[in-house]
Amino acid sequence: MVYLDLYKPLQQRIAGGTDTEKLLNFNIRYVLKFSEWKDTAKALINKRGKNILDDDNAFITKLGEYQTVFESEEFVDGEIINSNIEVKLKAIMGELLAIIEGPNMPLFNGSFSIKDLYNWLFSINHIQVAFGIQFENVNIERLSPGTRGIVLLLIYLGIDTEDTHPLIIDQPEDNLDNTSVYNILVPYFRKAKQHRQIFLITHNANLVINTDSEQIIIACMERQANTWPKISYETRALESGKEEICQILEGGTEAFEMREKKYDL
Repeated sequence: MVYLDLYKPLQQRIAGGTDTEKLLNFNIRYVLKFSEWKDTAKALINKRGKNILDDDNAFITKLGEYQTVFESEEFVDGEIINSNIEVKLKAIMGELLAIIEGPNMPLFNGSFSIKDLYNWLFSINHIQVAFGIQFENVNIERLSPGTRGIVLLLIYLGIDTEDTHPLIIDQPEDNLDNTSVYNILVPYFRKAKQHRQIFLITHNANLVINTDSEQIIIACMERQANTWPKISYETRALESGKEEICQILEGGTEAFEMREKKYDL
């Protein structure tokens, strides 16, 4: 498929990437809007009397078989892996035609005719192509918010290495433990900042200190009576603003030292 050719350079980039990047996968799959397809047929058929769209009818049973075969896992990355599925689908379509043209020929609503039913049966409007990202073989929509954020950052920082535009990221540590922040995010930020400028809005010390930030911007808010608060910004180099940075990120020197004692490091 054309879609597979479009994704090929990206798949090659992932295959040659880090172990973490190799957990990513971009897939293409078919989505069958079966209910909508079935409802369209119901609109064609006269509701009076018994017809091929009664729930206990063989026609409905065959439609169910069509749905089961089509939605099987034999469709992988937009290709039919098992050619027998194509044979099965053709056989089911033949049986559906036999039912339509048999003694239970349906009555039609208004100006609809058997031609309209044929057009419906052979239409592919209910079949759509969907694109997805997987991480460790799990679709991105089923991942936790934190892991979903990791996947997006892997794409921005690890996969998309040609982009040199500045990147602004607001609190990438949300929903992540510090182990994931340090082991996964920090190395990617350190590598990505070699070829693009990155702005991080964060309160996480790992992302500020261990990424060797070139410049720290400290936002301060001073509340004032009967008016809007006063907000100011100060810039610091990492080396020259240690006390202020420690105050914001660690809770101050005392808090930092107390944790150090608790850990007994």
